[in-house]
Order: sequence, then C-alpha cells, then structure tokens
Amino acid sequence: MKTGKGILWIGIGTLVILFCAVFPASPAEKTIKIKWASVLAPTDLNNIVAVEVIKRVKERTQGGVELTLYPSSQLGKAPEVFQQQRAGAPILVETVPSWSADLGYPKLQILDGPFLYENVEQLNRFVRSELAAKWNTEFLKRSGIRILTWNWYGGQRHILAKRGFKHPDDLKGVKFRVPETPVWIRTFELLGATPTTIPWAEVYNALSMGVADAAESPLSAIWSIKLYEVAKVVTLTGHFTAVRGFQISEKLFQSMPLEHQKVLIEEFIRGGEQVTKMAIESEDDFIKKMTEKGVSFVKPEVELYKQRTKPFYTEEKVKWTSADYNELLAALKGK
Repeated sequence: MKTGKGILWIGIGTLVILFCAVFPASPAEKTIKIKWASVLAPTDLNNIVAVEVIKRVKERTQGGVELTLYPSSQLGKAPEVFQQQRAGAPILVETVPSWSADLGYPKLQILDGPFLYENVEQLNRFVRSELAAKWNTEFLKRSGIRILTWNWYGGQRHILAKRGFKHPDDLKGVKFRVPETPVWIRTFELLGATPTTIPWAEVYNALSMGVADAAESPLSAIWSIKLYEVAKVVTLTGHFTAVRGFQISEKLFQSMPLEHQKVLIEEFIRGGEQVTKMAIESEDDFIKKMTEKGVSFVKPEVELYKQRTKPFYTEEKVKWTSADYNELLAALKGK
C-alpha cells in the first residue's frame, strides 16, 4: 500500500508532466540544427576555417545554433542542394555568384566575370558597397534566399593541364572542364576552348581518364584534392577571382532569434576575412609545394587573354545592362 507521502510525490510528478506538455520550451531555447553544404574538400582553406566558424557560432549562441559541415558535395551537386534549400531543408550553402544567379537574379553572374577585379581590395569594396546591399536585397525578393556575405575570397583561378597555354590560341579545341554555369562556359568559348561541364567532385577522374584536357581552379583547391597528380602544368592566368559566399533560406533565417541572426552574419563575415588572409598568404607556399611535386608553372600573355574575354561584358547573351556594368566598376573603385 502506498503511503500518503508516496501519493503526494506521484501527484507532483504528474503535475510537472502536464505543465511541460501545456507549456513547452520556447523556440528561443531550442537548438536550430543546420547542415553546411560545401563542394570543396575537407582540407580546403574554406573548410578549415568552417570548423572555426562552427565552433564560434555554437559558443556565441550558447548552443542555440548548431552547424554541421558536409564537404565534398556530400549533400549533392550545387543545383540539387539549392532545390533542397528552397523546399525548406535546414541547409546553409556555400555558393558563388553564378550559381546563385540561377535562382532568379541573373545579374549576379557578372560578379564572376573574367578579369573583373584588379585586386582583393576591389572585391572587398564591392562587398561593403550600397550596390552589393541593393543586389542582395533584390535577390532575396526574387528567390526567398538571403546572402550572408560574399567576402570568402578563394584566390585567383588558374588553368591546370598536362601542358601550358601561354597564348589564348593554344586553347583552341581543348576539352576544358567547367562547372555548369554560363559565365565559365562563355568565357572559355571566347578563349577558343571546348567547354565540358563536369561536377567538381569528378574533376580528378576526368583529367586522369582524358574526359577533360584541362581544368581551372585556385591553387588551394588544386592542392586540396591533389589534381597535381594527374596534370603537372599550371598556367597562371588569374582569369577569375574566386568569389565565394553563403546563402540561407529567409524562412530559416527568420526562425532564429535576432541575436542568433546577428551572430551568424558576424561570424560568416569574420570567417571570410580569415579565408582571404590565408589565401593571400599561402599562394607562394602552394606554388612551392606543387613545384616539389613536379608541377611546372607557365606565365602567359595575360593581356591577350583579357582582350579575348572583353566581349563577355558587352555581348547580348549576358543578363545585365551597360549601366549595371558601369555601376559595378564604380563600386569596385570606391566611387
């Protein structure tokens, strides 16, 4: 037989259970779990910094926001991940302007254009500009996706193959691996190559098996997935600046407390500053390490490459006006 005290404790326990059922923990007290999707290898500079960003976000939100990194396209190719994101999946995606442009704001493609930036500071000027804020806002309206920042600079992109390409004419007919985006495709068409779209995770095998004769990438990415094992010549064209950013669905972003939103933006901007510093400081080191692996480096006629790709900004195929282009150039120069 239960004593009076036993019955009392059972009653209190029942009341506690009922109270928790009627008054659950507030949303602010719940952990928001987000998958961080990246096409890059775990050893890439971006993902080395990602580990630090994840730690800082968790600490500053006191566990309120928990990010988990999925490198090497583990969650799928970029277009597939974007569709998951738009369907409501809790995913934060590493992106480039050309990929994001496909979500309803084609004008963003211009930010990936050939030989657009003279230096990293020009990219940072754009990121801080009113023009960037205006374009990001318009992108949000059209896509339902928020850009956190564009300041994750990944270095200059160069050509990798089994031979060098000192002159643009040397690229004529070369099967050139590009991502599935109009900027890359059109740029290498203008240079005389034959673009072939291949996902980044498949580039190593494509070069190894001859599916592609050449590819292009920042030195850090060439190193991180060991492309130097299958192609031993890098032509230092610097044809693109690796502009990388991060996007998150506005619905997911607005589900967070304001203080968590602030932390997320601040830490991703801080992460971009770290990556930029590392990319600049490590370029000579990557050249040294790859030289030791038997890679040779070719200095091309860069001005000729620039002349060949100039039509990219003026031909009818692109998705912006001359006014847009001139406004962008002014932002890059801080005007």
